[in-house]
Amino acid sequence: MQRRGFTPQLDRQACYDFLGLGYVPEPATGFANIHALPAGSRITLGPGGAHLEGYETVAAAPRADRRLEETVAALAERLVAAVRRQSVADVPVAALLSGGIDSSLVVATHERAGLGPTTTFNVRFPDRQHDETDAALAAATHYRTRHHTVDLADSALSPDALFGLLRHFDQPFADTSLVPMYWISRAVRDRGIICTLSGDGGDEVFGGYACFWRANHLMRAAALPGWLRSATRRVTGALAGWTENWGRQVNKALCLAEAGRSSSALLLAGLANYLNEDQKAELIRPEARDDLAPVYRLYDGDDPPAATDLEELSRRITERWFRVSLPSDMLRKVDMMSMRASIEVRVPLLDEEVVALGLELPHRLKTDGRTGKLVLRSLARRWLPRSVAAHPKHGFTIPLDVMVGGDVHAALDDVLLSPRARIRCAVDERLVRTWLHDFAGARSRNGSGGGAISRGGLYQRVFTLLALELWLGDHHLTW
Repeated sequence: MQRRGFTPQLDRQACYDFLGLGYVPEPATGFANIHALPAGSRITLGPGGAHLEGYETVAAAPRADRRLEETVAALAERLVAAVRRQSVADVPVAALLSGGIDSSLVVATHERAGLGPTTTFNVRFPDRQHDETDAALAAATHYRTRHHTVDLADSALSPDALFGLLRHFDQPFADTSLVPMYWISRAVRDRGIICTLSGDGGDEVFGGYACFWRANHLMRAAALPGWLRSATRRVTGALAGWTENWGRQVNKALCLAEAGRSSSALLLAGLANYLNEDQKAELIRPEARDDLAPVYRLYDGDDPPAATDLEELSRRITERWFRVSLPSDMLRKVDMMSMRASIEVRVPLLDEEVVALGLELPHRLKTDGRTGKLVLRSLARRWLPRSVAAHPKHGFTIPLDVMVGGDVHAALDDVLLSPRARIRCAVDERLVRTWLHDFAGARSRNGSGGGAISRGGLYQRVFTLLALELWLGDHHLTW
């Protein structure tokens, strides 16, 4: 609903941040004259105007005396209580079961809480690197759920379907997992179910993202002699075009380690963004990014600026992920896509008591330097089939490059390369053409490739530009 006489204005800074993040960080919205209510705050409207005040913040307070066994026992107790609370409804409550340990533990807890078997759903992908159906079926069989596997129909990835999902967001949004999130929600609704549990939030609370175990390597790299860091960067930079991912990943890690020596904000921004500041500057013309600030300001505010040890870096990662990406990316995606299908999604792993436990974890209970979520994984070994408990983290991502057809590639060209494109005045058109050409060729390579841009990085770039262009057009805005 739009207020009569309201004229939307473009927030170029928010859109510039979006190009790296894939979402607009709250309280920005993409509109210069609309702002989101910050998380943990309230606004009071009265005769004297509006009064904004905060009432809650997320602060990690790691306890060095925490031990794994006692923490796992505490988690089991709190998770059972959380699932019981969030399963109270006047309709049947189902569960989204991706096959990962987070959603599998929620399903396991549902039965252990005395609520009995439930109905579960997962999405099957044609790409084995992304598909977790076998793990989902193992968990479903173990806990005797009424399981449904959803296969994405070709129509789900048509230009109209993809563009419609992007247009549903009221601001630019380009997390590709919005596609399976919508279609699994639609499948739930089609079976007459309107309320589900999910495993969202486990990565933020218990240290499940790769950045947590990469922090170990980054701190070690930062301690290397300067000449060795420089020499290694030269070698790995030269190898980036000849290896699938190794050269590019090591080179990026060394750059982040170097930046983190002066400020953890630079390091955290590098871990969170698909495009760094140099890459954004390569895409956006100088006159279109004049006076725009770098994204690392969103991760700033610590004293001292650089993390002095691994524990401190881990604490900063947790707090920034709660402050920046959790409300603006993950929760926004789940809320918008589930409500588009008219279902409610509840998140027991973000229950206040469960989160309070996670915020007390020292870094050694988050990761061993090779994998994350050690507390959740320990509980999973007790409650889940071995194949599920040992299942590596995948994430709810979609192999967009090998699933879309020629009609989508043609539509991308029509939208992004049109003389009427609203981003045309701001972007380097040759670079955009290169991305579209490489993305179109990914299907014949089954998504594989090498060089300075990863497989996921390539289709993320294309999806981000598409989301921005559609949003600008819908609201009659131009960069």
